[in-house]
Amino acid sequence: MPNTLDCLIVGAGFSGIALATELKKRNCTFLIADQNPSVGGTWFTNRYPGARCDTPTVDYAFHHSPLFDQTWQWSEDFATQPEILEYLQQFTNFEQLQPFLLLNTKLSDLTWDEKRKQWQATFTDGKTLTARFIALALGSLSKPFTPTLPGHEQYEGQQWHTAQWPDTCPSFRDKSIAVVGTGASGIQIIPELAKECKKLYVIQRTPSLAMPASDNQQAFINRRRIRKTQRKLFLNMLENSQFGSSSPTAKTPGTNMSDEELETRFDICWRNADLFAMIGITTDLFSNIQSNRRVENLFHQRLRSHSLSKSLADTLLNTPDPFGTKRICIERGYYASLSKSNVQLIDVRDSDVSLERHSIHCSKSNRNEKLLPTDHQPERSTGYQIDAVIYATGFEAFTGAILDVDIQGCSGVQLRDFWGSFPKTIAGIFVRGFPNLFLLQGPGSPSVLTNMAQSAQVQARLISQTICNQLDAHDSVIEVTSNQEIQWMSHSQMLLEKTLFYNTRSWYSQKSNVNPQLHFLPYVGGIPKYEKEYQSIIAP
Repeated sequence: MPNTLDCLIVGAGFSGIALATELKKRNCTFLIADQNPSVGGTWFTNRYPGARCDTPTVDYAFHHSPLFDQTWQWSEDFATQPEILEYLQQFTNFEQLQPFLLLNTKLSDLTWDEKRKQWQATFTDGKTLTARFIALALGSLSKPFTPTLPGHEQYEGQQWHTAQWPDTCPSFRDKSIAVVGTGASGIQIIPELAKECKKLYVIQRTPSLAMPASDNQQAFINRRRIRKTQRKLFLNMLENSQFGSSSPTAKTPGTNMSDEELETRFDICWRNADLFAMIGITTDLFSNIQSNRRVENLFHQRLRSHSLSKSLADTLLNTPDPFGTKRICIERGYYASLSKSNVQLIDVRDSDVSLERHSIHCSKSNRNEKLLPTDHQPERSTGYQIDAVIYATGFEAFTGAILDVDIQGCSGVQLRDFWGSFPKTIAGIFVRGFPNLFLLQGPGSPSVLTNMAQSAQVQARLISQTICNQLDAHDSVIEVTSNQEIQWMSHSQMLLEKTLFYNTRSWYSQKSNVNPQLHFLPYVGGIPKYEKEYQSIIAP
């Protein structure tokens, strides 16, 4: 290995492995550093009960290695965390990437050396490396967000975050547990806890919509068959899909569909529990509020058909934002678990939540409730006894893991200062003033609005081509211009303002103390448009 690498990849999840595979094919010198003891990224750290993929895993895989793609067989349509982790580990072995892994190594600082035209990377153990190019594959959803509830320092019960789960899963038998959060991880872990807990309190501020997992194996069989016997067709479907999915999507706007046609399409999406087919049910789902409301009404009607009380259904379906502008989840017993005698949903939309030494305190203008640990007798009969709090509260999306690294670009400018109130990128890959630095699944990329395994491979291919072109031309620096930044940001904003995502409040958006305006972080145009615009703005 030379003293200066061609590329240092930071992060050994899907994106890091995808880029490493591309660079290895092109005979570049590289290493992959990761703070964990294994590859896997989010699929290593998110090991809570019930964790699994909500994208069909036949699609959610690497496809540039035909032999491995043909030999690996998923056991089910939406694979569990252990199986996805095993897949990534076996793929890494198959591609012989082990010699390039630098595990249990956390990056702390990156400094651009303007004289030598290279980056110096410093790790928390004091180790340093130099590389011409840096690729941060740290993940859009990797730094856990735990709300700092008032009084959290004095709380004496146990606390866990779903993305920081203990190596040995705790037992919840005969325990009373509070789960804070009802997003994707909450919807997955709550049914598992409900099977075991003596009492489970679900603390919900904002409800999420979810459709039941499918028992229809035919969709899984068909997807697997097409991948295996018609590989070219399968790859063409992925590459030309807005979402990077083989799921069928509409060619027609909802405004041109009769009620019968729309309901027929809806039945298929629902029966297959197909997320990307559902959000692709009409071409104008995210641009026409009337079409959006028609689909939303169908979705609500189906959910109300569950054996839920009217009051519970009203609480769960009280979602003010347009349908699909907050990610739809797949549920396996979530709604049913909320009707169990040992489960209670506590809506805190208009409440303040705080921790005390022995309690979580939920206060409303018309209600004052406490969740108390089992070893403390409540002073009032309204207390809920608990043994632990589980935070299913998601991540500091897009920027959290990146800004944990002290990154210093040209003229000593810090990335966190350059971004200030809003992360500005070009294609979610480049940052002006930070030469030879690449982001994967960064702010401004399709990422979370797509099949992330597919968009990761697209970005890996674009980045590896860019690196190799520079190496072949013996050009030492890739630096984007302010004009390219303006072009890309203007293009992204123009697309956004045509959609119902604009002004929707969700973790897709970010605001700061400096600028309270909401900033939508993913690219809404889909993967094919993303590639086309990349080529026109970045590589004309």
